[in-house]
Amino acid sequence: MEGAKLSNYPKEFGRESSLPIWSLVLAIFIPPVGAIMGHISLGQMRSGEISAIDRNLSIAAVIVGWVMTAVIIFLIPVLLAILGLQSFFGSLTYN
Repeated sequence: MEGAKLSNYPKEFGRESSLPIWSLVLAIFIPPVGAIMGHISLGQMRSGEISAIDRNLSIAAVIVGWVMTAVIIFLIPVLLAILGLQSFFGSLTYN
């Protein structure tokens, strides 16, 4: 393992922070904000500013946040198209 940077390994020291927990909570309710906060907490863990004990929560926030953002971005146009088609076909009258 020569040449491996020690700064890439999670540090178990540093101050405790609630940022990883909040990032996961926000990833569920406001996905892009939670994902970005997860990235920020991972960066702070890497630099040693906060403890890396909750690293898995930050990783989960990033994954959940971006996946839910992609699902929302996909679902909104699909739902609008379905509603638009229902409105269009509902307005047709047959004599």
